[in-house]
Amino acid sequence: MKIAILTLPLHYNYGGNLQCYALCTVLKKMDHEVQVIKLIQDIQLPPLKQRPYLYTKRLINKILGRKYSCILAEQRLIKDRDIVHQYADEFIRKYIPCTNAQYASNEELKEISNLGFQVYIVGSDQVWRPKYAFPDIRAFYLSFLKKEKVKRIAYAASFGTDENEYTKEQQQDCGILIEKFDAVSVRESSAIKLINDTLLWNCKQLQQVVDPTMLLDKIDYLKLVNQQFPAPANGLFYYILDMTSDKKRALDDICRKTQTTPFTVFPKSTLPDSKVEDKIVPPVEEWINAFEKAQYIITDSFHGCVFSIIFNKPFIVYANANRGVARFNSLLKLFHLKDRLIYSAQELNIEKINAPINWHQINQIRKEQTELAMLFLKKNLQVPQENVT
Repeated sequence: MKIAILTLPLHYNYGGNLQCYALCTVLKKMDHEVQVIKLIQDIQLPPLKQRPYLYTKRLINKILGRKYSCILAEQRLIKDRDIVHQYADEFIRKYIPCTNAQYASNEELKEISNLGFQVYIVGSDQVWRPKYAFPDIRAFYLSFLKKEKVKRIAYAASFGTDENEYTKEQQQDCGILIEKFDAVSVRESSAIKLINDTLLWNCKQLQQVVDPTMLLDKIDYLKLVNQQFPAPANGLFYYILDMTSDKKRALDDICRKTQTTPFTVFPKSTLPDSKVEDKIVPPVEEWINAFEKAQYIITDSFHGCVFSIIFNKPFIVYANANRGVARFNSLLKLFHLKDRLIYSAQELNIEKINAPINWHQINQIRKEQTELAMLFLKKNLQVPQENVT
């Protein structure tokens, strides 16, 4: 079948790119023709009326020596974008089949109906979180489709939170749209409760499935790593999206108690006015390699947690409240790993850090969950009998 995947715009996010890669890979192995709808979310300049105030404020911050005080930050980001994202762009071009056309609005998305897709799959990642949805949350419920008869499926769609972040209008519109879906699967157990008890939506075949990255094995990811990347022999890989002083304390504490050497895969700087070479996002292959080489891992990233499980590495997850804790709770509960989650460095002790992980049990759970997810896909991607000749 000819399948279109709709996920958040692809850029330099390791987890976002790999979940899309994994779903494409699985569907292609099932002999489907797959394309990802190429959403383009360009960096926007501030509104003209706001610029004098905004630029003056940034100038004052710069004079005072404060961070994040680049006066023309947006212009600098636009100028440096292709260099900063070069490795991510290369990975997407090489491994993720995207539509030739690019789409930046709901109106443009309406043209997709002319491409002859038989199935539209929404997911995975936080596609149903309004603040992340581009161009509009309704698009991720396929509002742009005309009345043609196509299959609509959600695979491991995530709200990112167990709170209702929808406006009344969004809740009503998306509730009508989701009823048109032939099957709905969500990534978090909390999403089922949110849909049934809070949003009060009617969904067909509503169930929880694992993130698509878990449908592939460690060996599948290591096949992508075709060069050597530096990593200490006894290294602790830290992948922290939002570093704080308390997270730094947790990192230092684990290093000290495990006698490991910290290393990361992250740009040297994320400040807009830094040198462009310091802002380059390292290759996803280096990120994968870090999980293979690490002796221990600490992360505040959902996919950092997922890949720690895939690679069977001892890890600690520092809850990232700003990005959504429900994702971590659901994943860790599923794998009986909630003791790996902390909210502050004070919770760390040698017993928690060195607590054994039953990888045999966890790998068995992942095997069972993968089978359930594959059954969901196979069942809902069957060619209707009347179309078989």
